[in-house]
Amino acid sequence: MNISELCEEAHEIAKSKGWWEKPPSDLEVHALIHSEVAEATEAV
Repeated sequence: MNISELCEEAHEIAKSKGWWEKPPSDLEVHALIHSEVAEATEAV
């Protein structure tokens, strides 16, 4: 199994568990980016 197949399988599992029922709103995307940048800043 290569990385592409692994990613596809992981995505299908996430969809089956309800993680992709609707696309995230712009506000949700902004909040996620903000939290990732904050975590990266803490690590520095």
